Amino acid sequence: MKELTKIANECNTDKGFLRDEGHGFTEFYNNIFDTFREKAISENRKLNILEIGIQYGPSLKMFNEFFNHNCEIYGCDIDISQNNYNDTNVHIYQLDANSKTSINNFLNNIGNIKFDIILEDASHIAEHQIHTLLYLYKNVKDDGIYILEDLHVSMDKRVNSPLYYLMFNDKLNFMSDEEHNELKRSIKDVTIYSRNNERSNYEHKSITSIITFNH
Repeated sequence: MKELTKIANECNTDKGFLRDEGHGFTEFYNNIFDTFREKAISENRKLNILEIGIQYGPSLKMFNEFFNHNCEIYGCDIDISQNNYNDTNVHIYQLDANSKTSINNFLNNIGNIKFDIILEDASHIAEHQIHTLLYLYKNVKDDGIYILEDLHVSMDKRVNSPLYYLMFNDKLNFMSDEEHNELKRSIKDVTIYSRNNERSNYEHKSITSIITFNH
């Protein structure tokens, strides 16, 4: 079991193996996050991390413990009343991840900072996932990553799933030509991680992705 998974299990987030469906995504993230941790130490700086869809905050705690509090964490949700994790370096904002206006207001409030890591774990609705990606990718640092989780949720609607789009780059029905062309120009690389998971409610799969961008 990798270090991040151990912390995730202790924090009771489903990104590890224990809670709810136990997706085990942290086995995939561990080495990537460790590279960010070492880079921040070598550059004597804090990481900027954004998580959208925080529920009651277990993965905010996971981030803080893995990165030894050497980070500024921004947690956003459409309903922040559930969150019960707070620390001096944790900043909580109400956000509608499917609203460009809401996201722009949030970015303006925090000074349009750039993030090392953005993790989207919100509604899991395909249209919302694509729009949030469109509205936020410019705020990923040049060497940063955007994590789009739970791609298995829309597998039953394959031609309209973000997984299908990231794999085949075919415009989805709800996307405009402008949105499709912008993402096509901007996405540099996509890594898909899939694991068999009997506890998953969606075809016994758990799927996440890491996306990098051309800036």
